Amino acid sequence: MAQGAGIKELAHYLRVSRQTVYDWCDPKSKQYHRKFAEAVTLGRELSEAWWLRFGRLAASGSVAVNPGVWVFNMKNRFGWRDRVEIAGTEDAPLQIVQKVYLLPGETEAPPEEAA
Repeated sequence: MAQGAGIKELAHYLRVSRQTVYDWCDPKSKQYHRKFAEAVTLGRELSEAWWLRFGRLAASGSVAVNPGVWVFNMKNRFGWRDRVEIAGTEDAPLQIVQKVYLLPGETEAPPEEAA
């Protein structure tokens, strides 16, 4: 996992199901193995560190990466979330602001689809 692998890859390497790995890590499970669970926790941290380094290398231009794919990977695998800020005053209602990010070469946002 130190090279960015996840639980499913670990399960495949061990030739067990992903659920078995989860059971080995769950203190409520009869199959719980404390040392294994500690190793998996460390492995997850090492995996996230690997992906962080990869993102830093991509940001510096050292490696090519699709930024959207990298962000979704971080959100789905490591629980990253977009930061949402809500601001308003007692006298004014909250305003909803939608941000549209354009890809390089685009000059306007795509039209909204009809609901």
